[in-house]
Amino acid sequence: MGKHTFRLASIGLLSLALLVGISGCETTPNDPAVVTVWVINSDSIPIQNALVRLHAPVSGSNVDKYRYTEPSGAAVFKYNLPSYLNITAGKGGWKGCSFVAIKPGKSSSITVVLKPYVDLDNGCAP
Repeated sequence: MGKHTFRLASIGLLSLALLVGISGCETTPNDPAVVTVWVINSDSIPIQNALVRLHAPVSGSNVDKYRYTEPSGAAVFKYNLPSYLNITAGKGGWKGCSFVAIKPGKSSSITVVLKPYVDLDNGCAP
């Protein structure tokens, strides 16, 4: 009877560990959204140290976050509320713009292509 009880207890503990391990990787709506902005040039080369701004498209908003890109060209932001935010990236005389729809608990990946500041095709409003 002792071996049988030990086997049942072992199976139960293993099942519990698997359940906790699997559910630990899930995201919930309470988790922040992770937004990765990839900044590249028109030749698809990542741009390091570009300044990326994530901001609300309305005046008077307190949503205004800044990050510099890593050597990979990525800037990572975390945000907790569902919203639509503008993205502006720039370095030197180069600029690019885009936007992102944020849903808490979801990841987003956006690519911004830097073009000359005066280029009307850089995605930015004039």
